[in-house]
Amino acid sequence: MLQKKFNFTASSKEDFVKVSASDLYDANKGYGFVTEAVRNADELLKIPELNSAFDPWYWLAGEELTKLSDSSYGVTLSDGKDIPLIFKADLGKQGNYRIKLTINGGADGINGLYIFTGRRRMMARDINIAPGEAYTAEYTINICDIVPRGKTEPYTDTTLDIALVASVSGNPTLASLEIEAVDVPTIYIAGDSTVTDQSGAYPYDPGCCYSGWAQVFPMLFDTSVAVSNHAHSGLTTESFRGEGHHAIVEKYIKPGDYFFMQFAHNDQKLQHLDAYGGYANNLRRYVNEIREKGATPIIVTPICRNTWKPDGTYNDLLFDYDKACKQVGEELSVPVLNLHDKSMAFILEVGLEAAKSYYMHKDYTHSNDYGAYKMAHYVAEDLIKFGPKELADAVKLTGKEWVAPEKIIMPQPPADFEDKSASQFAMKFKDLDKCPEKDAIAALTAKGIIPNEENFRPNDIITRVEALAWIIKAVSFVPVNVYNDMYPDVIGHEWYAGTVESAYQNKLVDAALTADGKFHPLEEVTAEQLVSFMINAYKSRKNVSSDVAPCDIAGVSDYAKVYVAAAKKLNFIKDNFEAGKKLTRAEACVYVKALAESV
Repeated sequence: MLQKKFNFTASSKEDFVKVSASDLYDANKGYGFVTEAVRNADELLKIPELNSAFDPWYWLAGEELTKLSDSSYGVTLSDGKDIPLIFKADLGKQGNYRIKLTINGGADGINGLYIFTGRRRMMARDINIAPGEAYTAEYTINICDIVPRGKTEPYTDTTLDIALVASVSGNPTLASLEIEAVDVPTIYIAGDSTVTDQSGAYPYDPGCCYSGWAQVFPMLFDTSVAVSNHAHSGLTTESFRGEGHHAIVEKYIKPGDYFFMQFAHNDQKLQHLDAYGGYANNLRRYVNEIREKGATPIIVTPICRNTWKPDGTYNDLLFDYDKACKQVGEELSVPVLNLHDKSMAFILEVGLEAAKSYYMHKDYTHSNDYGAYKMAHYVAEDLIKFGPKELADAVKLTGKEWVAPEKIIMPQPPADFEDKSASQFAMKFKDLDKCPEKDAIAALTAKGIIPNEENFRPNDIITRVEALAWIIKAVSFVPVNVYNDMYPDVIGHEWYAGTVESAYQNKLVDAALTADGKFHPLEEVTAEQLVSFMINAYKSRKNVSSDVAPCDIAGVSDYAKVYVAAAKKLNFIKDNFEAGKKLTRAEACVYVKALAESV
């Protein structure tokens, strides 16, 4: 049975691999620490689902924040507050592993320690370790293949990631790590963005990271069970199967395992997945298939959104889907865990404003780490009451309340932020030889506003979401990878769903352009539409004079006259501006370059 042992201290230990601060991760070596430079040099290390899912805030991407050093206590970080110490080891095979982790308090002690494994799965929080004290923890973790976000095929994953974060004081110090393959039951989890393993930015702040509840779930079990989370943003009961996620579960699930499923947030956008029709039928199919595998299915009712009606009463948008879960559970004798009821009770108890601290900024569907912690406890509490006894017995509730601050402040890039990778930039596009806008395209690509790919398609008419994606980066909005279901023509698993969410949160699209209730993501963009997006983005960073009179340029739509006038005053447009002209991607670059240089 596989065993690996790593020693990070100055002393020698028999059968342990000696690891120092200079041992950076290398796929050929199969172990090592992951720093920003190491991550940037390997494309596979940039995929969150195959790694620790920690990345620096994008405006810090050019800096080395992970400063490693050796000490008699182990490998440690210098200036390590809120910076993860990340160690990675390739175990060579998928499966369940028992890990024994020893962390030392070092010379100064550690306060507020978080321990994460795998794809930013929280295993412990608020740990305090005295100077020189050795703290040992044991966990059982699952390593399994995954279909990463934005990919269409499964990626093999045989690596273990450990991330240690000191949130109050001190520097994380890793002393030893022991790994052993074990044969225990696995909880496989299917679901959407409210369940999935979300990536997090550092310096770490739990209120500023998206988190699905299953990301905290492993914390709430003893070592007799492992958790394998296959939930993804935007998925439905249908696309979880259709996009290859369920095939991975079917490959690895075995008798004695468990299959948790929580869907609805995206199903409700599709008519054929109505609560008592397609949605319920898909739940039934999963139940029957999992039972044929000898495993136990468990239904989790959908987590509630923080949505309220104008009259101040709660607006339950998932009532029918919650009811459908309970009906299917009763019909097929399947355990049902009532996350819907518990999350709603919490929202009603604290109210709209206080509940916001448990959801991401400007978001009413997706929780941050505070919210995920609370929701995971709700699921575990119901598992004790209604789940199979052998699994209920494995639950170990932390008993620690985690209260979010009254107001969470999202970090923002400095006013003088510039992409520090621009000096090392080399454009890859092969279709710009005769393009007059080549310089503008190069400028935006160097800043990371445009993806540096093989083909730019300069003569294609730009779409709404393409234009907005560039504008969002041009003014340095914090990226999002979730979607709050505002428009019926945008589904959460589309590549541009995060762009739509960011555009909505930051009010980039004038109401006149979504008057029919739809977003029209792939609509071709005219010059006046692009200008309206740009001025709304500009206003988020700088003041626009209130005395700008509507323009008198011919052909400008009523809604766009103020925008065009402001754009003219800011020198974003020329005198020969054609309001109704559909812009090519190359032409749009000239506009966006002017915006990027002005903010």
